[in-house]
Amino acid sequence: GDANLWTDLGVMYRRAGDSTKAIEAFDKAIAMNNTHQPSRLNKGIVLYYDFGKVDEAIAAWESVLQLDPNSTMANGTSLRDFIDQVKEKQKTDSGS
Repeated sequence: GDANLWTDLGVMYRRAGDSTKAIEAFDKAIAMNNTHQPSRLNKGIVLYYDFGKVDEAIAAWESVLQLDPNSTMANGTSLRDFIDQVKEKQKTDSGS
């Protein structure tokens, strides 16, 4: 019943190469605690980097910003700035 434990499990699944199970674990964490930011952030990372689901990843990250507009990535980068970079790359990649 601890969202932090489910998020940690999701991270371990991803490290073990099972991104589908990672998403399932993050979803469980979110279901337990709808305002749990780490699970939403990590879900976006897996969706983006492992599945190439850019729009779904952005939606996950933007849900974090709704909870905390000043949220940052692990490296200290503003989440808002990171999302903007992803959107810009998406535009560039699509030729828009």
